[in-house]
Amino acid sequence: MQTSVSVQTRFATLDGNEAVARVAYALNEVIAIYPITPASPMGEWADAWAASNKPNLWGTVPAIVEMQSEGGVAGAVHGSVATQALSIFGDHSDVMAVRSTGFGMLCSASVQEAQDMAAIATIASLASRVPFIHFFDGFRTSHEVQKIELLADESLNSLIDNELITQLQYYGDPNAERVIVLLGSGCETAQSTVDTLNEVGENVGVVKVRLYRPFDARRFAASLSKTVKAISILDRTKEPGGAGEPLYLDVLSALVESHFTTLDNQLPMIVGGRYGLSSKEFTPAMVKAVFDNLLLDGFQHNQKEPKNHFTIGIDDDVTHTSLAYDAIFSIEPEQTIRAVFYGLGSDGTVGANKNTIKIIGKTTDNHAQGYFVYDSKKSGSVTISHLRFGPDAIHAPYLIAQANFIACHQWMLLDQLDILGPAMPGATLLLNSPYTLGQVWDKLPERIQSQILQKHLEVYVINAYEVARSVGLGGRINTVMQTCFFALSKILPPSEVIAAIRASISKTYAKKGDKVVLMNLEAVDQTLQNLFKIPLPDKVPVSKIPSLKSPVAEAAPPFVKTVLSKLMSR
Repeated sequence: MQTSVSVQTRFATLDGNEAVARVAYALNEVIAIYPITPASPMGEWADAWAASNKPNLWGTVPAIVEMQSEGGVAGAVHGSVATQALSIFGDHSDVMAVRSTGFGMLCSASVQEAQDMAAIATIASLASRVPFIHFFDGFRTSHEVQKIELLADESLNSLIDNELITQLQYYGDPNAERVIVLLGSGCETAQSTVDTLNEVGENVGVVKVRLYRPFDARRFAASLSKTVKAISILDRTKEPGGAGEPLYLDVLSALVESHFTTLDNQLPMIVGGRYGLSSKEFTPAMVKAVFDNLLLDGFQHNQKEPKNHFTIGIDDDVTHTSLAYDAIFSIEPEQTIRAVFYGLGSDGTVGANKNTIKIIGKTTDNHAQGYFVYDSKKSGSVTISHLRFGPDAIHAPYLIAQANFIACHQWMLLDQLDILGPAMPGATLLLNSPYTLGQVWDKLPERIQSQILQKHLEVYVINAYEVARSVGLGGRINTVMQTCFFALSKILPPSEVIAAIRASISKTYAKKGDKVVLMNLEAVDQTLQNLFKIPLPDKVPVSKIPSLKSPVAEAAPPFVKTVLSKLMSR
């Protein structure tokens, strides 16, 4: 039975953890939590809502029970499903360890899907009387901030009578000859890459697996076109000693048992590979390499068969299973603003960028995405923020490699990181500088000078600490640098920028008192008066770009120089 409910569409900018917590809180009466990275915010949100007596969908306040460990939370779900030590990294080792428990398993690939699947998992469990595990990639999805369409209470009620889920989704050329199969956030990367490759006649597709358990072999076979000649199954886990990884074996079994054949009445060429272990990146360049690997088959070129049981994204110099890929291959749309911000934990950079995403998501029709890379040392360590804004939906769960805006909020990082590595030609560089306008160029490291000239960057500077101190904010430079970004990126009309920032400040700092609000408002006014463009020297020869300084002394022992120095490098 299909139910139609008229509900006003609402959008909000939030991360995967909050998106899931909103739905789980609305649909449950008892919630077992144990805040631990990367899932801490889910438990924290639920605890905060219960403490404020916020009711769920049924009009009662859920009972929040904090367990003694993460194993305790797993044990609260009809007996423990944890069969190994849990990992904080973004791969699928944990969930694959529990695939034989009989639980249903749903996988979401984005923040939007994480919210939607949270509802579907709960309702499917109620309808089938089978417990469900809903999983998504730690950090990559749980901490990614996206502008999503919220599920209203009316929508949650209507889901009870609707068809719950598209178990498998095929995306791409309807007559594709090469197909990738995977689950999780990598599906988003594969989807956008498929679009780009098909525009140049590649004839490729991707099968996105959402319902992993029970695995429907019949539906999977039906999702493939008879034109397919080669299939690559990607697992985000490693199963030592096995004949292959879990998804690979499931797909292989499904195709053999369903007697699936191509137009030539043959079984397609089928290979498997691993990607993204321990939160390793998975980029469009890697997706293209996986598709290219499928070109090396007897069906098309009479060359050697494609590599099976490969790895992608790492340099395997031991067993030599890696696929080579072109790291500079990019599919980023020109109209998308791609900004990278370098700062330190506790300097306000990450908070300001999260605020920026919410401002843009709320005041414009643009799609927005934010992802934040933290050092394990937390406060005082390096943070790198990756922000994307644009008119089209963003399917890019990977770090920005080609940025048109770079901001360095800490001068000392210019010597320590490859700040301008991701800068595109003609990009904008914003520096928080402790030096006067006339001193800045001479104080820049030679490497940075060479990159600026080689890439023809536009460079702007501000002494953010001086501005912050002048209005009483001390070392909190977030408002100053945020105002600079809006002024330079032009993502909002100039007439709207200051009003939007001021409104956000009033909301963000209201609980801290009028004095804090007024200091931040004054910082906005002072910022534009102290933001300057650096005049670059004319006709300066650009030599070879110097290497970054080594974190260890030249006289260090060989082991320190070859091994420990790489671990110490940021």
